[in-house]
Amino acid sequence: MCTIKSDVLYSFTHEWLKVNGGDSVTLGITDHAQMRLGDITQVCLPEIGQHFQMGEVCIAIKSCKAEVDILMPFAGTVLAINDEIKDKPVLLNQQAYQQGWLIQLQPVHPVPASKFLNADAYQALLETEID
Repeated sequence: MCTIKSDVLYSFTHEWLKVNGGDSVTLGITDHAQMRLGDITQVCLPEIGQHFQMGEVCIAIKSCKAEVDILMPFAGTVLAINDEIKDKPVLLNQQAYQQGWLIQLQPVHPVPASKFLNADAYQALLETEID
């Protein structure tokens, strides 16, 4: 069983978002995503200051099972990256919601919570998925 936190929003593609003070947003992958990937071996993060449009690839994650691209859930600029993840990608497996965060972003526009899932809706999504 995976952990689902109530203080973050979720995407349909298994990323989590946390709106911080000053409207910045922290982005990571969900516990469900890291479990499906297996042992994560490499994370390629963008540069601070890099700007992305919604839907552009912003992060690449390699694991023992797959290689996946993380797409920007909204247009924004990278404010910070989790350098620790580059050296210890296993943190994504161990602490997907704490030390396993990936990047902090400044959205071009306020993040519309209605376009993302709360914890209950994300749980319902997971229950409909077929492994």
